Amino acid sequence: MINSVFEDDDYAGISPEIMALCNPEEPVPEYTDSPEPQVSKFIIHFKGEVCPFFAENRDLALASSLAATAAPGSGFICSETSYVCNGGYEAVTQISGCTAFRVSARSGKLDPGIIADYMSLHGSEKCSVISISQPTETGTIYTPGEIRDICKFAHENDMYVHMDGSRLFFATARLLRPFREQTLDAGVDITTFGGIKNGMITGEAVLIFRNEIAERYTESLIRSGIKSSENHKISLQFDCMLTDRLWRINATHANEMAEILARELLKVHGVKVINEVETNKVFAEIPPALLIKLKENFSLRIFESPAPVVRFVTGFQTTLDDILQLIKCLS
Repeated sequence: MINSVFEDDDYAGISPEIMALCNPEEPVPEYTDSPEPQVSKFIIHFKGEVCPFFAENRDLALASSLAATAAPGSGFICSETSYVCNGGYEAVTQISGCTAFRVSARSGKLDPGIIADYMSLHGSEKCSVISISQPTETGTIYTPGEIRDICKFAHENDMYVHMDGSRLFFATARLLRPFREQTLDAGVDITTFGGIKNGMITGEAVLIFRNEIAERYTESLIRSGIKSSENHKISLQFDCMLTDRLWRINATHANEMAEILARELLKVHGVKVINEVETNKVFAEIPPALLIKLKENFSLRIFESPAPVVRFVTGFQTTLDDILQLIKCLS
């Protein structure tokens, strides 16, 4: 049987604490289709300076958040490796009508210099948003200072900053700083916030830090006819993740497993880890002969760049035995 344990954190599994919310013996919460913000512990973490909304999946969260942020007929600047202009781009285009302006950036990290160079070459009249991913698709983390610099540049140029935070838990566990330091305090205007990759059943949050964007977000949901009968259920799951730092326990374990995996991979002759492992992703060049063995036993994302590069993703349920089985396959 093909092992998919390192394939993607979308298959991370469900935390027992989250599963307990679905206990059939417990009263079923009353759901609502209202687009109004839901009450949640996000209010506490951001000291009331946030409007939290909820979406059923990552694509809908990204598309709806960009629809409320970008000016009509405009586009957003993003790294060419970001999910928002790749796997999630169809949803973004259909719902928001935004165009992606793809920028080449090392490890997927933008900075004011890269953005300014792109805008000077390609024009800036249609760019109303800068979209960053925290962490990036390669697992690299922006420091709060780096995010602050991007936000300062954006606001000086009459642009908003949008964040794809589908893996924000992992970045925060590594930084060991509050959520708000890399979002609200840094100047981010709106961020998505993922839970599926860290033990939730379904759902993402959309956290809005500007009143005018929150108003447009509500209006856009009404216009598009987007309704969710799961808003309260998603809110409850986030509240559970934010209770007793369950999110940190899960995310820290995933990050630590990635560090161990990287160290073990480096012991295998011919294998080269090519990224700085900061969160729960490891990218490694695998020799052709070993890659054949790997593909026979594991389901993984493989990139050609030009040598084969394999992406390994760890989660809160990843074990040392999982890592040892992988290394044994390569030995």
